[in-house]
Amino acid sequence: MAEDQALEPNFDERDGFPPAGNKMATRGRYVQHVSPGLLQRIYRPGIVLAITEHIPPEPFRPDFYDLSWYRKAAPEAEVMASGQLGWCLKYPQVETQPKEGAQQHSLKILQLISGGYNRRSQVFKCQLDGDEEKVYMAKAYDPAFSAEYPLDVTWAADASYSTEAAAYEDIKRFGYDGTFSPKYYGSWTFNLPFLKLPWLKGRDQSANTRPVRMILMEYIEGLDFEEIFRVKVELLLSPQERLYVLNDVLKATAFLQFAGVSHRDPFPRNVILRGSSSAATDATSDRTAGKVVIIDFEHAVATRRPNCLYAAPREDKPINPIYRHWRHSPTEWFCLVPEPFFSNYAEWQKWMKDSWLNNRSFSKPLGMEIAPWDRDISNWFPQFA
Repeated sequence: MAEDQALEPNFDERDGFPPAGNKMATRGRYVQHVSPGLLQRIYRPGIVLAITEHIPPEPFRPDFYDLSWYRKAAPEAEVMASGQLGWCLKYPQVETQPKEGAQQHSLKILQLISGGYNRRSQVFKCQLDGDEEKVYMAKAYDPAFSAEYPLDVTWAADASYSTEAAAYEDIKRFGYDGTFSPKYYGSWTFNLPFLKLPWLKGRDQSANTRPVRMILMEYIEGLDFEEIFRVKVELLLSPQERLYVLNDVLKATAFLQFAGVSHRDPFPRNVILRGSSSAATDATSDRTAGKVVIIDFEHAVATRRPNCLYAAPREDKPINPIYRHWRHSPTEWFCLVPEPFFSNYAEWQKWMKDSWLNNRSFSKPLGMEIAPWDRDISNWFPQFA
């Protein structure tokens, strides 16, 4: 860890009270809380962290996994009695079996991408071991800055960390690493100081640190589709390019579900068009096809995990998108569908048939299983009538 960070506090004993968005704070518990104004002084460009490989816990969320191994989330009143930082020290993130031969690296923060007191995680660009040739993206689940307060912030941070790490691990296990999602470089832990004690300079202050978990991924250069829609998608992508993108979104979703990863938040803000920018000339058909990358698996469910309550379908191939989307596009992607495919069901269904019916990468729909609710199916697939 860099010397300039060694005594860096993540709350201020004088200024910045109460923390923004924390109306529950009281002056009596003042030093237990994080000052949002000091976020940049912790996760700021130039800071160097000593990170160590970490084995994430098995994923857990009450609605999807068996929770017998993990403590229950504490009630709000108990968390508030300790304050946010005090709770992080009383109940730090769960420890797992240390990884044999765990690697250690020096991580330098280059740019804060997404962070703040009202976030579940701190996301930043970074480099490892002084190698300036390669840039990574790190996502740190720091409960001291979690927007979940006054809920059990360390419980929430562990839930997000374990969920996302499990998703990336399962994607990698199926051989899709870096294909439909960013390339995954493992899970890590590092320690942050929590109190400025200048009179202890030169002494061992290991007791004054708290652990923070993190995952490391490939950094994807490009726009997410929420940004693209904000610019006006028709200015950046032609109708044919929009169909290419939609084709890739449906394909990526099907393959990830086959790998046992149900994203559960497949909205445009979580899908990046690799290599795109706000300039209309930067998106062409040659560079658009196959460039869709799905990110943010914080709410995903790893359905192939043994403690998951909902087992993944045991298919030999991914489920054909024509089975799920025969009638229309997923609602969150309506803005991507050009005319006449948006308003004309027949045109949409013809495109689906041409794109997917004979695609051998997917399980072939049989009979009325394609769309049992569609009475006009015989018009398009007489063999299924």
